[in-house]
Amino acid sequence: MDRNLLLKALADLPLGAVRYFDRVGSTNDEAAAWARQGAPGLALVIAEEQTAGRGRSGRSWITVPGASLAFSVILYPTQKNTHILSRLTPLGALAVKDALQNTYGLPAQIKWPNDVLIHRRKISGILGEAQWLNDRLDTLILGIGINIAAASIDGLFQS
Repeated sequence: MDRNLLLKALADLPLGAVRYFDRVGSTNDEAAAWARQGAPGLALVIAEEQTAGRGRSGRSWITVPGASLAFSVILYPTQKNTHILSRLTPLGALAVKDALQNTYGLPAQIKWPNDVLIHRRKISGILGEAQWLNDRLDTLILGIGINIAAASIDGLFQS
């Protein structure tokens, strides 16, 4: 992934800020650390390679250069919208599914609550994590991994 092309493609989006890494352990961990340092809302962490990404129930999500998208967005909930915490991961799955269907015409489906499938094969995983400050919800981190390279989705688009 070309960092400059990526930043140019994201320039028109209402993002708070963007941090790009060639290699990182986990984009969610980087986003959480940045949030603790005062990252703006809707800040985005993107990695070309993720070596210690994770999914639900402690499963790993590793990305290799050129084969996947790995990114996390930082959200700051207000008292009024803290109810979205339990909906964050499924909403992320819905967004990925809709993007794949509406933008690329792919027959994406959701395996609730956090996987996106094409032809019954997993193409994406979503992980929402909450950061608490004492007893108050402080930050929501939404991590998304999407397999994009032919090597990672070999045979996926054959009917």
